[in-house]
Amino acid sequence: MKKLHRFMVLFLTLFGMCLYAGNGINFSGTWMLDESKIADSGEGPRMAAQKLTITQDEKQLTVERFISSEFRGDFTSTEKVTLDGKETVNTSDFGDRKLTASWSEDGKALTIKSVMEMNRDGQVFQMNSTEIWTLMQEDKVLKIDQTRMSPRGEMQSVLQYNKEK
Repeated sequence: MKKLHRFMVLFLTLFGMCLYAGNGINFSGTWMLDESKIADSGEGPRMAAQKLTITQDEKQLTVERFISSEFRGDFTSTEKVTLDGKETVNTSDFGDRKLTASWSEDGKALTIKSVMEMNRDGQVFQMNSTEIWTLMQEDKVLKIDQTRMSPRGEMQSVLQYNKEK
């Protein structure tokens, strides 16, 4: 009986670890912005990436964003965020961006929260954002619901990216 009890405890522990390790979905791939599907409140997503190249493993998500901007030209930025809920700091030309990621209970949505402190002409201000990532249409569409808070107020947008084949 003790052997059966130990086996059940071991089985349940391993099963739980597998569920935890498999939590979430994989966003890896190259994704192109579907400009016809942009929904926003306010000025619109001025700095929305036209292309995302995402790599993901069980510990980390790496996002390379290609952006074409009127005032900055074309550029690529790369960000990393750990998937264990711990804060990750990414440094860019705009300042340090602190990110945390968490999975929804069902593992079908990833929420990425960030805080960036910026300095423009000696004025320091914060930009807070929340992105909720989900996959749709048999994992062929990446939907990102964004909410951004800045000195200009709250801005919301929904971006959809189609997966390249």
